[in-house]
This record gives sequence, C-alpha cells and structure tokens, in this order.
Amino acid sequence: TATKALTLNNASVISAADAALPMHVAVALKLQNAGALATLIQRISNPTDSLYGASLTAGQFAATYSPSAAQAQAVAEYLSSNGFTNVQVEANRLFVTADGTARTVETAFNTAITSYTLNGAAVFANSADAQVPASLSGIVLSVLGLNNIATMRPFLVKATGAPAVPDLSRSTYGPQDFQKAYDAGSTATGSRTSIAIFAEGDVSQVVKDLRQFETLYKLPQVPVTVNLTGIASTDTSGADEWDLDSQSSTGIAGSVQRLYFYVSPSLTDSDLAISFNRFVASPVAKAASASFGECEVFAYLDGSMLAAASANTSSSA
Repeated sequence: TATKALTLNNASVISAADAALPMHVAVALKLQNAGALATLIQRISNPTDSLYGASLTAGQFAATYSPSAAQAQAVAEYLSSNGFTNVQVEANRLFVTADGTARTVETAFNTAITSYTLNGAAVFANSADAQVPASLSGIVLSVLGLNNIATMRPFLVKATGAPAVPDLSRSTYGPQDFQKAYDAGSTATGSRTSIAIFAEGDVSQVVKDLRQFETLYKLPQVPVTVNLTGIASTDTSGADEWDLDSQSSTGIAGSVQRLYFYVSPSLTDSDLAISFNRFVASPVAKAASASFGECEVFAYLDGSMLAAASANTSSSA
C-alpha cells in the first residue's frame, strides 16, 4: 500500500506496542477509471470545451469512478475476518473504517506497531510498511490510522493568558469594514450559497460565539448544521480557530444560506480523511475552509496525501 514505515528522528524506542492498544483505521480504496476521470475534470475545467461547467451527481460518480460495491465488501470482509469490529463502508465507497487493536493491525497489514518517546510524549507508529494480500492489491490505496504522530495543527495559536472566549466588544475592524476595504459594498451577499468549516472537538461554544458576533455586527443569523464525522469529543483547544473561520467567512459574505461544520473527533490524518470525504460525498456546500496543516512528509508516508487527493477528485467532478 502507499502507507510506508515512519522513521522518527529524535525518538526513543520504548518497545513493541501493547497488543491490546486500541486503534481506529481508515482504509482508503482506489478509484476506478482514474485516467478517464482526470480527463473529464480537465474538460469541465476548460472554458473552451463543450463540457465546461458540467458536473456529476454523487450517484453518477459512484457508479463510474468509485470502487465497486464488491471491492468495498471484499475489504470489509477482510477486516472482519481479522478481528476488526465496527466495520463501516463510506457512502461513496472510498473508505472502509474499522476498530481494532495493535495486534489485529499487525496481523491484517503485515506491519509492526512500535511505541516511542518523542519530545517527552509517548506515541506509536508503524515501523514497517503496511501490506495487504495480493487479492486486495488492486483495491487498497493506503491504510490510515497506524500512527498518532501525523496530526494536523490549527494555525491560530492562543497567546498565554488570553481569554478562552474572544472579547468581541473590543473588536475595531468588523466584517463591514472588510467589505469596504475590498470595495464589495455593491456585491451580492452569499445568501444563496452554503459553506462548510472543518473543525475538531466540541463546537457548541463556537456556535454561541457566532451568535454573539452576529448580534454585535447586526448580521442575519446564519442557519448552522453540525455534522459529527466520528465519535463526539470534548476537546475545545481549537475553538479560537473555528471561531475565526466561521465568523470571518459568514460575516464578510454578509450572509450565507447555511453554515456546515464537519467535526472530526481528532486532527489525525485518519479522522480528518473521513471528514473531507463526508464533505465531498454530500455536496450540500459549495466551498469549505480547513485552517490546519502538518508536515507534508508525514502525509506522504502514511498515505493520507493520496487518500485526500482521491476524495477531492470526486469533489472536482
């Protein structure tokens, strides 16, 4: 598979991971007719082509370019036969997720899960490439979730001693000021367009902050839908970033039809891959914002770069 062993500098090996260590995996599957899909995307992106601006429904994409139902089922059955539980196939069949342990992961993917100490923290990672049987080699792209090191981080960092909730009453440059700065006063609002924000953890306070922001700047109250893409998390460490993303996007647009939060249980590659895939598989929003990032080397080695590219290709079509 595209999931390679992680070689960690400045890390100390503790031991082989505890066989009972809980692990959640997201197995990414290969697209069908990938070459034809790339050609189609080029054509619908070319203003001089007769297909310019065309699009596919989620059903049309799944029928022609998604892995087949039989392929997804083969992967699901393989995971189940190796002791994984809660095996689920995503609607567009680009991912199969499952819960297991370090032992089931090592057995199913012919790899080794090793425990390390890295920068004072205990972490785990696959110290051998992830493999699948030859019968699945044409189906499986990568296996995400084999480490807890490749983790996205929000760009906004809270200053030491800063309040947990921004004091909006002290703001001096609001959304209407940005509209003036960019000479957008006569531009139509985004009231006919739905947008999305990728987030993590508990966003209940973020929605409350948005309502306070709208009241302060006399903006219409935007309908909000929160889509959990995994188990609920109580983490609020990224709330400042989600505040900034949601308030800036809806405020500067003047209004949007609806704001969708795609909320992951963590910022690991495996959990975020499912958030991205849920967004592209259910085309309810025209645009999305993801304000976090990670070292590209990790995303390449653990296979999430290719998995994300595959999911985003379905959005382009």
